[in-house]
Amino acid sequence: MQAQNNPLAGWADKIQHEHPEMGDLAHLLEGFNHESPRGIVLTIGGFLEQQLRDLLKGYLLDVTSAATLLDGGMAPLGSFGAMAHASYALGLVNADEFHDLNLIRRIRNKFAHEFNTTFESQDISDLCNNFHQAVQPYFD
Repeated sequence: MQAQNNPLAGWADKIQHEHPEMGDLAHLLEGFNHESPRGIVLTIGGFLEQQLRDLLKGYLLDVTSAATLLDGGMAPLGSFGAMAHASYALGLVNADEFHDLNLIRRIRNKFAHEFNTTFESQDISDLCNNFHQAVQPYFD
């Protein structure tokens, strides 16, 4: 249900209509209106990890060995960091994207493993101020 007083209500549908290639990303982002900062960080980290997994799977043969590389606790490419490194080494992400993926990975790990972490924490603030790519606002 959309709040009638919310000027951004329905924006995900608008974006998805104008940019169908965005799939469910717009709805994922819209859901952040109801999440804590920790929830947002963990969700976006998980989303990007899945995107990296899907990207790598797209370049691997559809064989059991490929799944062994990417899936499971002991998979050589099973972690966010390993997938980011592999994607960069294969030329699937550029240097700025690789840099920012590693910042996101570090931010996610701090939020996941350090209970008192906030965006006001100096270490998180420092990481956030070092992104190479900026997101342009969609709305004025």
